Amino acid sequence: MEFEFRLAFAEAWHDRAVQHGHSYRFEVVDQSTSEERRISELDVKRRAAARAARLGQANHSVRNELIEADLAKHADTLKQLEEARENKVAALGKDVGPLGRNLAKIEESIIKRYETPPDRQLEPILSRHTLSELQEQAVRLNLPEKVLQLENLRLSLAREHNAPTRADAETAILGGQLNVARADLMARNARLENFEASVHLTTYEVGGDPWSLAALDKQIVRRWEDTKLIPERAAHLNWRSLARLNYSQAARQQACADVERLNNVRDDIVRQIEQRRQPLIADRDLAREVLDVLENAHGLDQRSRCQNGLTLPDPKYERYQINALESSAETLRDSNLLREVHEWEKHAARSDSEINWEGRAIAREIMSGLAVEQAKERCNIF
Repeated sequence: MEFEFRLAFAEAWHDRAVQHGHSYRFEVVDQSTSEERRISELDVKRRAAARAARLGQANHSVRNELIEADLAKHADTLKQLEEARENKVAALGKDVGPLGRNLAKIEESIIKRYETPPDRQLEPILSRHTLSELQEQAVRLNLPEKVLQLENLRLSLAREHNAPTRADAETAILGGQLNVARADLMARNARLENFEASVHLTTYEVGGDPWSLAALDKQIVRRWEDTKLIPERAAHLNWRSLARLNYSQAARQQACADVERLNNVRDDIVRQIEQRRQPLIADRDLAREVLDVLENAHGLDQRSRCQNGLTLPDPKYERYQINALESSAETLRDSNLLREVHEWEKHAARSDSEINWEGRAIAREIMSGLAVEQAKERCNIF
């Protein structure tokens, strides 16, 4: 059972590196500063797009040229990142093979030698340490079925050995996982809501031309009116209406062709929108499933401790969980959660000298300032 879980986790890590490796940060020389820093391919491209947006303003073709020029200047950085990503994927792929072979050997040499009577169901015996380690990995990878399977095994073993379901340290870890999962679900909901709120205004590229759904619909309505001999603007009993009639048959035919072309463009945009929407919905649903499992586990543990007169320990967080909470807080614009993250970082820095909480606080201040300026610029535009 342990090898099955470890193999599933190794495959999940490898698949994510293949699909999302462009967002992984590696230590490379950033040509913007000529210094080493942790950065991803996605960071470099987003930075190029942001610089081009400031210089290119509303001209789409100019922005694209500026983006290409910026990326060309960072070709060496992108090459280093690509090599680091490929090495990461290869290393994770090497982990999958040995685990699969070991699992096959175990199945052949041990499991097939023994037959469990059909009227008996035996629970695998895992050490508490191994069980907790596997469950932490399953939570980190957002695999709700694996988390639930391990939680059920934890409950069964606790009943069989008349032992507590979780020790204090494990309950503290569960509390941290629960808080991170709650914030993550709220952030994913917010991303989906933001997407739906701006879906008609977002620009999509079709055939090299930028289109928003709102602008396209207006254009379709306008050209559809041009296909009629008597458009709505001419449907009045006065002399001015005569000047608004579409007398030219060639112009009406051209308008029909334009409407057909624009409807095809609209269909393409709708497909692009759905392609972007589905991953957001899937991520939201997956986060909800993980949260449900963790909430049930935490509720059972809390009731058990209350019955035995025990208190719940404070949640415990790993470094990656604090980063996840920070990301969720920024998405939600939750100042209280950001303050809590700041306090957790200060506390964690006492035992981990690599955590530069002062530098991260300054970085958050700078990013918040930029967000405020961008919001002001958008307000001024409207």
